[in-house]
Amino acid sequence: MQCNILLFAPLSKCKSLNPLQHEPEARGPFRGHKKTVLSNYLLLTVKSFYEDIVYSGLGRESSITRQKQTIRFNQFILLILVANFVCVISYFIYGLYISALINLSAAYVFIMAYQLNLRKQYMMGRLLSVVTLNGYLAVMNYMEGVSITGPISW
Repeated sequence: MQCNILLFAPLSKCKSLNPLQHEPEARGPFRGHKKTVLSNYLLLTVKSFYEDIVYSGLGRESSITRQKQTIRFNQFILLILVANFVCVISYFIYGLYISALINLSAAYVFIMAYQLNLRKQYMMGRLLSVVTLNGYLAVMNYMEGVSITGPISW
């Protein structure tokens, strides 16, 4: 398509006028980054895992609001589980075994909240996740304080 300003061609169709879609031409035999089969496979696997977790439990929901709440809760649980996994690995690397055990326990309870959400017990799953998150934060703050200063005596 010719880019002619007098014809009011849309900028998305005109590569020479749209700076966001301008791609410099590569010189030589290498014309840009080629994605390998392995990178495509890993990307598709991660995307499939994310979609399986986030969109599970929808079924035949009666309203769009309930679907959005379910998707948001699943994203919340997935984010917490990924953060717990990273923390468990770092705690094991640094030798903080009690903190790693607390993280594993919290992850187990969050998986229980996810299962409650799958079984359409929304309020119980949300209540369990909020109570667990608050309890986890309180216990971890206490444990980190104990590891730095020693036990608190009343």
